[in-house]
Amino acid sequence: MLNALEIELSQDDKKKIAQLKDLLERCLTLDPNKRMTAEEALKSQFINYGLQKFAMDSNSLKHVF
Repeated sequence: MLNALEIELSQDDKKKIAQLKDLLERCLTLDPNKRMTAEEALKSQFINYGLQKFAMDSNSLKHVF
């Protein structure tokens, strides 16, 4: 279990982990009426953070090439 490793995480990392956990729980809900839709998943905080980071990294790469 990860808790046994006693890894120190930043507050930002803890927030991202909580967002990922929420996304996975909502996507993997067995009841299809309660399950998150693909559209809702794409609007999740975890996915949007990744998309924003990718956009920032892509803009940085434009200046390198």
